[in-house]
Amino acid sequence: MAFKSDTEGAVSIKRSAVTVTEAYVNMCKKTSKGYTLIIGKREIEKMDLIYDYLDDIQGDIFSLDRKELEKKYFEICKHTVNKDIAQKIQQVDLNNYTASLIQKFQQILQHSAIKDLTAIYFEYDIDNNWEGTFFLCPDYISLSEEDDDWAADWIEVVDGPSLPPFSEIYDQYGGFEEDDEAGVTIYLIVRTILAFMASAQFVNTDVPVCIAYHDQDPIIRIKEDE
Repeated sequence: MAFKSDTEGAVSIKRSAVTVTEAYVNMCKKTSKGYTLIIGKREIEKMDLIYDYLDDIQGDIFSLDRKELEKKYFEICKHTVNKDIAQKIQQVDLNNYTASLIQKFQQILQHSAIKDLTAIYFEYDIDNNWEGTFFLCPDYISLSEEDDDWAADWIEVVDGPSLPPFSEIYDQYGGFEEDDEAGVTIYLIVRTILAFMASAQFVNTDVPVCIAYHDQDPIIRIKEDE
């Protein structure tokens, strides 16, 4: 998201309904919950890198196959941090995580609320053991409208799986402030998305299927309306 200059020496941006103004300078901690602290312009520019990656991911999902997507963000992680950490992320076995997601999808399709379902939104919490939750939403707004308020309204919630190995790697190496932290975080995000995509392909549903970490903006679309 581009910066908007309000006055000379002051920069404000909006992310997840939180406005950050450079005129008030404070320290910034590692957080996935948008701009929850007031920080200076230099720190804003660093943190904004992760959102540039997220914007790229949405386009990549529709233009790259899964192997190409994995390779692209492995290389980003390798070059922003190092090969060892990139391989550490790559070597986490996601088979059980994917199988659990498939099971939850099947549970959703048998749910009594399915007749009122307009979209399936999966959210995982980077700051809480990568715990996941499915939200069954009665409304949906397409990606082109740039409005994700629909995801805040749901008719049913289904608990999803957690992913402790990713949480541990994020706590040790990830973050949103520095380039190397962003490289780790975005590769963890992409592998989470890839597992979700792998599970969603086994589900026969015509509704949009979306994913994001808690408080992410924008939400990633895996599948839009048929």
